[in-house]
Amino acid sequence: MAAAAPVRVDFARSAPGQDRVSGSARLFEAVKILRGRIRKLEEAAFLDRQLRRAQTLRELHYCLANDALAAVGAVQCFVLLRRGHRRLAIACASHLSQIDRNAPTIVALERRFCEAYQSSGEEGGEPVIFDLASDGAVRHDRLPQSSAALLPLADRGGTMFAALALVSNNPFSAENIEAMKGLSATAGHAWLALSARPHRRLSRPLAKTLGIGAACCVLAAMFVPVTMTALAPVEIVARNPQIVAAPIDGVMDEVLVEPNSPVTTGMPLFRYVDTTLKANRDVARQNMAVAEARLRLSRQNALTDRAAARTLAVSRAELDLAKVESAFAEAQFSKSVGHASANG
Repeated sequence: MAAAAPVRVDFARSAPGQDRVSGSARLFEAVKILRGRIRKLEEAAFLDRQLRRAQTLRELHYCLANDALAAVGAVQCFVLLRRGHRRLAIACASHLSQIDRNAPTIVALERRFCEAYQSSGEEGGEPVIFDLASDGAVRHDRLPQSSAALLPLADRGGTMFAALALVSNNPFSAENIEAMKGLSATAGHAWLALSARPHRRLSRPLAKTLGIGAACCVLAAMFVPVTMTALAPVEIVARNPQIVAAPIDGVMDEVLVEPNSPVTTGMPLFRYVDTTLKANRDVARQNMAVAEARLRLSRQNALTDRAAARTLAVSRAELDLAKVESAFAEAQFSKSVGHASANG
């Protein structure tokens, strides 16, 4: 950190008639200035200790954003990372635990810091003092009327890799600017010491060569066959479907096969509720048995009774009718179970 300038106090003898109070006032003012300088030195020493204790870049960001305010006379500090050519992004801020990239104020601050950086025209030079809320004729309504300073952090080659943006309600004094210069050197040295690798920019020929090589690799990869898969809804339809129609009217009782299961010819597929069909079959069987009994009785009586002989033909017709009704009932009952008409 920058050392404080010496304080010179004039203790010359007062002229005759001059009040001794003026000498005491000058002494009191000198003591006040000395106390301010001592407080600044204590703040600088405290900040130096905090920077040395940082173990990671995240801890260093937090220390710079919160512990460096008093040493440079600022009310808020933003740690900025360099993104591309003359672009800055806020990585940490005072009194904020997390940065919301979509917040309108954060977007406006980043745009204003980039404008100040681009207008400076230097990579790692002196602190850039500017008005936070305006840039000439341009007025930023989302930002307060405050004085701001952009403090570059440069590597050993003088190339800026990060920056600190300091905001104050009052204009920065010359003493604050000197403290900023010392903070820039100390913070840059600590940052590079904690970085896993040095922040070095590629030369233009090397960057151009790497860009052309990457483009060639992408172009060559386009001609390599790649097996690709995709998820999409699909419906399986039979090439030669066999339509299974309901043979009779009724209520379905049970499906005897699982979906997408193979079937063979004659295999049971479904069953109707067969209560009525079974009852009709049993009644038809009983009616046929009664007709057969009547026919046998008529044949026996026809040998001795002429009237019974005349009813023999009627009994035979009733038996034929009962047989037809029984056959129909049997056929209807057999249709209560549906069978496969083909393999599938």
